[in-house]
Parts: sequence; structure tokens; C-alpha cells
Amino acid sequence: MRLLVADDAPDIAALLKLAFQLDGYAVDTALSGEAALELAAVYDYDALILDLNLPDLDGIEVCRRLRAQQPQLLILMLTARAGKESIVAGLDAGADDYVAKPFDYQELVARVRALLRRDMRARQPLLACGDLRLDPASGAVWQAGVRLALPRKQFRILEYLMRRSGEVVSQEALIEHVWNAEANPFSNSVRAHINALRRALGDTAAHPRYIETVVGAGYRLGDLAAGAQLTETLSAPGYASSTQSTARRNAMPTQTRPGAPTLLIVDDAADIAQLLVVYFHQAGFNTLAAYSGRAALELFQHNAADLIILDVGLPDIDGLEVCRAIRRTSALPIVMLTRRAAELDRQAGMAAGASAYITKPFDAAELHATVRSLLGTAAP
Repeated sequence: MRLLVADDAPDIAALLKLAFQLDGYAVDTALSGEAALELAAVYDYDALILDLNLPDLDGIEVCRRLRAQQPQLLILMLTARAGKESIVAGLDAGADDYVAKPFDYQELVARVRALLRRDMRARQPLLACGDLRLDPASGAVWQAGVRLALPRKQFRILEYLMRRSGEVVSQEALIEHVWNAEANPFSNSVRAHINALRRALGDTAAHPRYIETVVGAGYRLGDLAAGAQLTETLSAPGYASSTQSTARRNAMPTQTRPGAPTLLIVDDAADIAQLLVVYFHQAGFNTLAAYSGRAALELFQHNAADLIILDVGLPDIDGLEVCRAIRRTSALPIVMLTRRAAELDRQAGMAAGASAYITKPFDAAELHATVRSLLGTAAP
């Protein structure tokens, strides 16, 4: 499934992109209303996550235009406008759902899954074709009752093909819905992933049981041995339901992976903190979150964190003082993550004991690389 995230806050847009990509979605981002309209005119998106406070066109106007141009596009508004009048205006403009900031990422991704199920081919949680079963919500696949471990890209390709079982799906359609705008349409990436998926299923191009190559047109999935068609059911008798989502939601603020380093993430912006928790948790770290200086110091005292990502502008105790308090007893690596971008601010942060100083809006890949560098061989 391919998503477009339109948000003028680069931090939120970048982290949402990373978080959804780690959940297996293809994601593009736009930082303005005009950019969102341009991307939507070029690419066929399954859903749009739309902020209202955009710098050029208001999100309401973007929603109205896209609803008129692409009635099938699913639109979820994600905005700081939490008043009843704004919610009514957003839904009346054509939004399918409305989430106010600060938001909970697990709720957001569940709402996106619910919207995607509105597709008549996707209204039930379990997809089945022959002896294949796929649960889009939990990311589980079974073949003849045996659970398969598929990489996320292969999982999304299989999901897309199963939703269109019996139909010929072109390479271009797969690129449109499973890759993002950075994909090279002239590469052999689709063919390579299809071949890898076939190997995982014990299938071959010469004698296909599941994935048939239609020369000059694309690929078609079906139970070629039995001629079965796609079915969808509300439950999966005989298959253990996955607890992946529940376990991850409950585990996000706690240590869940023995031996993996633990990050304490401190930011009073709940959106940023939650997305960082999701991103680093899915990247293999244990994660803890605090939204104030006092909470950060309490968690530091009672939990064995390996590194702290610390905002400076906290509502109670300034991040500089939090850093100084930790430095009195610990040499723990501390990455300051803040909007205070002046050179004097950076110098003050380093003087307080920061190991690294990164300003917002930040590049998530740079932050991840900094964390890995500071942790050395302990990083996953």
C-alpha cells in the first residue's frame, strides 16, 4: 500500500515516513499543499495523511480538490485543530477520518489500516488464496498452516497480489503501490523481489503454482494447482492470531529485547516522542519515553538506559539542567535534540555535558547514525 504524508513540519513528516516504512508501507512526503497536489496528480496513492496547517494551501482546500479529482482516495486528516468546528469542516470537506495532534502512533496506523480495509477487496482482515493466508494487520503469512517469515517488501507485494487474485498486475502498478517516488521504474527491483517471493513460496517461474508471469503484461496470483479464487474471512480457524501489534504497543515504553541497548527519549512534543519511540523500537532498540524533565530524571534513576535523546525546551526543568543532573553521576551518552539552533545554544549544550547536539527540524537518518556511533558495537 502506498501512502502520501502531507505535513509542513519536517520532523513529523520524516518520522511518519520512517515509521510507516518500517510497518511495510511505501511512503512519500509533501511539505506543502501544492506539493501534495502535484504528487497526487502523478502517483496513484491508496491513502493520504493530511495536515491542515500547510504554508500555502489550507489542508481543507487540498482535501476538497483531491476529493473532486480522485473520489476513491482515502484521506485522513492529522492536525492540531482539535475543535468541533474544525472536525466537522474537515469531514464535510471530504475527509474519511480525522485525528487530532498530539496523536498516538498505534492508533494512527490502526486507523490507516481501517481505511484501507474500506476497499471492497480488503474489507475483511484475513486474505486467502489456495493454501496461502495473509493477515494485513499483524503482518503474518501462512502457507498450508506453516507461518512464513517474509521481508516487508515481499509481504506487501504478496498482499497487493492477493487483493487482486486472478487479475493481471503490471510491474508499473506494483511500483505505484508498493514502492515510493524514489523507486527507479527502469530497474529490475520488481523482478528481483518477485523471484525472491517465489523462492519463499517454493514456487518457480517455469512451473508456477502461485505467481504466474503474463508475458508483456505483468503478474497474476492464484492457486494454479486448484484454481481457487481469493476469499476473505473474518477469522482464521486453525491459525493462531498474531499478538504482534498488541505486544509492540505494550512494549514500546519498556525493555523488551534482552541484550539490546535501551534509549530514553525525552521530548515534551508527544508526536515527536512517540514517533521516535516507534522508529527506534522497530529498529531493534529498547525504548523509554518521558515528556518532562522530572519524568526523565525519574526514569533515568530507575532504569538502565544506554543513551538519552534529550529535548532542551522542556516544560518544567530545562533540558540543560537535566543534562547537568545526569552528568553528576553518569557518563551516559546524551544526544540533545532541540530547536535552539544558535551557536551559543550549541555551545551551552555541549558545556552542559551533551555528547552530540542536533537541531530541529532534524534528519532522522542522521539521528540514527549518531546514536549508533555513540553506542558503538552495542548498537543493533
